[in-house]
Amino acid sequence: MATHIRQPGGLGKDLDRAERRAAALAAIDEDWNPGDDDHGWTVDWQRHTYLTQLLDQSVRLTTITAGVTRHREDIGRWLAP
Repeated sequence: MATHIRQPGGLGKDLDRAERRAAALAAIDEDWNPGDDDHGWTVDWQRHTYLTQLLDQSVRLTTITAGVTRHREDIGRWLAP
């Protein structure tokens, strides 16, 4: 699932279609966008979640460098100072 759909306006510019898309997603998982309507899930929140997933899979923090990805996000680059 693309990360942009959780951003305001991410379901499209056509408001009727966006509402239908939101309803379809809610029918599958009511928590598809648990943030408030103004913020949704931020990209940083998603990256943090992806980092947590890697750590839960016993990936060592010291091995997460630029180029290590999760769901096409370069977590290593994001994590680097």
